[in-house]
Parts: sequence; structure tokens; C-alpha cells
Amino acid sequence: MHRSTGSTPPLTCVLRDTLIAIIAVTALIPSLASAGSISEAERDSRLASAHELLGSHYDKSAVRSGEEVDKINKMIYRWTKEALPESYKKNYKKIAQTIIDESLKNEFDPIFVMSVIMNESSFRPETIGPFKEIGLMQLRVQTAQWIGLKEKIKFKSVKAAKKALKDPAMNIKLGTAYLAYLRERFDSHARLYLAAYNMGQGNVEEALSRNIWPKEYVIRVMHHYVGYYKEIRDIYKPKANLKSETNVSEIEVPTDRQIAAITETPITEDTVPTE
Repeated sequence: MHRSTGSTPPLTCVLRDTLIAIIAVTALIPSLASAGSISEAERDSRLASAHELLGSHYDKSAVRSGEEVDKINKMIYRWTKEALPESYKKNYKKIAQTIIDESLKNEFDPIFVMSVIMNESSFRPETIGPFKEIGLMQLRVQTAQWIGLKEKIKFKSVKAAKKALKDPAMNIKLGTAYLAYLRERFDSHARLYLAAYNMGQGNVEEALSRNIWPKEYVIRVMHHYVGYYKEIRDIYKPKANLKSETNVSEIEVPTDRQIAAITETPITEDTVPTE
């Protein structure tokens, strides 16, 4: 009977090593998938958010052309890499995946979150705004501290909060959480919660009380949003019917009754600080 001389590993060792390799590859599958095709949960969340944003305009918008495109995440990775400054490109995968993950967590279309980032900072993580807003999603320190507590993220000091906001992943996490809070506050009316992200909740409510409908910021964000989907359409559905497509730059306006219900909701001590 031939015995091993020690140069050939026993069969049990080979099987063990093979099993370990299989487990390692399997563990990578979710992240590999998220970097390319979208999951069913991501697709459902994205479509629900798109309908919320566009309302009756959805059916005739370029956004609809993305319904059957499963490479949305691949495009998010590409756009993120292209938009980031050179010094941040090495981290583009982490930043892109944070956009995808936090959008899913808060039930937003990740392309909508990208549109907010593009409008706020043009994907420049070190951007400081005129009112000391910081980072990709241009959050003020007091807003970050407030929404951070809701997300169980506590900053030891103002300095710590400022430093956190300069981290792209943390900035996206706090920014999407703040958007989600505003969506709930304004009863999912996109034109209102998006305007409030820019000008502050109190200012939006004051404008509505004077029958003024904030729209400039909303139009800019939606311009980016539709633009991204036009690029997806041109790449993946170049033969789509464009004749009936509406060039959407605005989103649904709530009814007077809905506005009244929103503005009559009492502001409590738990309310986010007015920007």
C-alpha cells in the first residue's frame, strides 16, 4: 500500500481548503451583486421613490425607462467615480455603496440621493457652504448633531461633528436620514420635503402660509435626477419611444387640504432646528 510522503496533502485537507474557498466566494456574492445588478428590494424601493417624486408625471418621464434596467448600481458606481475629486477617487466604491445602502434603508431612489449630492456639492466632500454647511450633502453641524441622536450617533463635541461631516460616508448617512425625517414631516410630498432640505422646515411652512410655493431648488435637483435617467435610457434603451416623453423639471404639488394638514401639525421640542 502506497503511503503519502508528506509532499501531497491528505484528502481531508484538500476538501477543507476547498470548502473554505467556496465559503469565501459565497460571502462576496451580495457585495458583487450590489455593485452591478440591483436586488428586488432595491428595485421596489427605487420605483416607489420615483413615483413619489414625479407623481402623475412619472409615466411620461425619462425615469420610467429605468424600470427594467438592472444595472442601476453599476451606473451609480461609474457616476460617483467620475464626479469625485481625484484625491477621493480611490474611495469611490465605498462612497457609491453608501449611497446605495442608505437609500435602501431610507426608501429613496439612490439616483435621487445622487441628484441632491450633485446639486449641493458637485460631489466635492470638502465643500463648505455660505452658512457653514459641510460636505457632500451640505449639512450644518447642529443639524448633524440633532439627526445623529435619532440615528443613535452621538458626537462628543462640535469639533467631532464637523470632522464626521467631512467623511463622505457619514455625511451621506446623516443627509439621507435628515431627508427621511423631512419626508415624514411633510407627509411624503416631495416638493415640500425637498425644499425644506434646502431652506429649512420653518421657512417652508412660512412660505406656504403666504401661498408661496418653493420651487427653484426642487427644479435644480430634478434636473439632475431626470438627466441621470436620460443617460441610462440612452445607454440601455436607445430605441425607447421619445415622442411622448415629458421633459420633467417639477414634481407634484400637494392640494390645499394636504398643505393645511401639514402646516397645522404642531412643532414640538423634538423638531429639527430651523436652518
